[in-house]
Amino acid sequence: MSFFDQVKELTDSGRAQIIHIICPPRSVSTFFEISLAEALNGNQINEPFFGQDFNGGIRQIYERLLQLGAAEATPGNPVKLVTKDIAKHVKEPERLAELVTHFIFLVRDPHITMPSLVTRL
Repeated sequence: MSFFDQVKELTDSGRAQIIHIICPPRSVSTFFEISLAEALNGNQINEPFFGQDFNGGIRQIYERLLQLGAAEATPGNPVKLVTKDIAKHVKEPERLAELVTHFIFLVRDPHITMPSLVTRL
């Protein structure tokens, strides 16, 4: 069984919930991700799809869910995992949507983003 199928089985059975944040760069997204994860339970993966294909990102998510005990979790008390990726790193969004319980989209005014990037250079 593929990593995708294994994660899907965990989410479909209610033993795991994935909250995925999609955002532009420089949008205070990592702070938001950490804050949300801490409010829920502290479980997060930052940018699982960065620098790898879809299956590599799903493998990271699956391994983290297993570390957190999702295989033994119950639908009434699922493992919750917050993930975040920059929009351009999200591969196969249609397949990702089959796994994610909740999506959060962060938006930032591009007029603010560009000066922010210039000041970092």
